[in-house]
Amino acid sequence: MNETKLNKGNMLVEILEIVELFIETEEQRLLRIQEEEIDALKEAKRLQKELEEVERLQKEEDERNRIENEIKIVESKEWEKKAAQIIIEHLTESNYNKKTGKEFYDYVMNYISNN
Repeated sequence: MNETKLNKGNMLVEILEIVELFIETEEQRLLRIQEEEIDALKEAKRLQKELEEVERLQKEEDERNRIENEIKIVESKEWEKKAAQIIIEHLTESNYNKKTGKEFYDYVMNYISNN
């Protein structure tokens, strides 16, 4: 009978040791929570940097598009000015006196500049 009690006691000790392996102490729990918080802060910081990089790239793209649009506008205006100049040259060659052609040229150039 003593041997049976001894075996039961040993089994209980073994079971308690196994259970203790799975039970988290308060200190262990706090350390785990702190590690999780640190990991979360690192992830938040990484995501913030990633967001800042995306915003920077978007600003660069917006600026690039703005410049390209301005270049297109300038090129368009140059084309309009050249077209107006060709029209004026044609008109001045075709029985129009230079004063009328010049006035028409100034009118066209003024129109282009204001649009």
